[in-house]
Amino acid sequence: MPKKDSKVSFESGLARIKEITALLESKDCTLEQSLRLFREGMELSEQCRSELEAARHEMEILNGDRPAPFDPDKTRPEAQ
Repeated sequence: MPKKDSKVSFESGLARIKEITALLESKDCTLEQSLRLFREGMELSEQCRSELEAARHEMEILNGDRPAPFDPDKTRPEAQ
């Protein structure tokens, strides 16, 4: 599990989230293992979301656009 201080690349984080999802879906984990994996996945998810938000903000600055606040509902297909 990554430490809160350690940063992983976006790609590595996403790959690990996919691994965690597969492990949790396999139902071969104990409750304790499942909770540990879930916590790790949530931490990685937050890191990846933050990294995406920072990249989006930087792109807006480089394009000369005014930054808009992040709205996670706009990224969900069911919200459109």
